[in-house]
Amino acid sequence: GTLDQAFNKGEIVYIAISPETTNKYYTLSLSELNFNIIKGIDRNIEAACTENNSICDNRTIISCENTQGKPVVELALTNYTNSTGSGKIEFKGSCIRISGQDYELVKAVDKVLLRWYGIIK
Repeated sequence: GTLDQAFNKGEIVYIAISPETTNKYYTLSLSELNFNIIKGIDRNIEAACTENNSICDNRTIISCENTQGKPVVELALTNYTNSTGSGKIEFKGSCIRISGQDYELVKAVDKVLLRWYGIIK
């Protein structure tokens, strides 16, 4: 897909996660993403949830399906693995959806970060 220029506007990037997901690879992916957005591309993050849940009180509810025109990175733990052994990266409007199963999710996040840094194309 394609990513709108709206993703590059503003100081905040919303990191949308599922409040129901507990997985060490999901947590590692989230940590890498947060650290690199803050330090590497000099933007602030706002933690958000993809659905209503008591864990998400006082959090923005946002996802790739409803970005509200804001820059969003959504992490999803799925059973998807591509032929290269990494997860899936989708660009949709002002959202980047990164999905995969366990370590494949970590590799997909790393691939996004390497692209942001211009190390790979």
